[in-house]
Amino acid sequence: MTEPILIIITGAPGTGKTTLGRQLGADLRLPFVYKDGIKERLYDMMGLQDREWSRRLGQASYALLEHFAGVLLQAGQSFIIESNFHKELALPMFVGLQERWGYRPLQIWCQTEPEALLERFKARTAAGTRHPGHQDELVHEHFTAEKLAASYGLFDIGGVQVVWETTDFSAVDYEKLLQQVIAFGRPGTGDSVV
Repeated sequence: MTEPILIIITGAPGTGKTTLGRQLGADLRLPFVYKDGIKERLYDMMGLQDREWSRRLGQASYALLEHFAGVLLQAGQSFIIESNFHKELALPMFVGLQERWGYRPLQIWCQTEPEALLERFKARTAAGTRHPGHQDELVHEHFTAEKLAASYGLFDIGGVQVVWETTDFSAVDYEKLLQQVIAFGRPGTGDSVV
């Protein structure tokens, strides 16, 4: 049986990861599993409390994200997984999943210039359009441009790595990225994505 493909979308908050994951999932007809979706449903079921509660639900969301990833990989299902994965914290999860079930990784790192990212994050908080469970209004004051951009990047797990520049959303070439992802999934193409 051919190893499933795991498309990993990572990057700082506000870099367009979820939007990209949803679009790729729709265009490729692949399951899209993302941490914020899990966390929002936990909030809806368990209610809002303080910042410490939010952190605990975030940890639970990561545990469920890993569980769902294992279920899909065990079934041989290719899929897309997305979160603001910290390099050091998430690497053991991806290595463990690879050792247990095997997969071909395609990583997409959504990267935005730090100052632009901070302004985007502030604007998103002010707009109040995100799920209230994220408590962005309590979090954004602790962020600097450097903090927002730090700790995110690509994992040393083989496969193909793509840096997707999202500082200016109007300049991104989604169709080119989509074709790269499709090419990666074709038999015999191997790690051909650049």
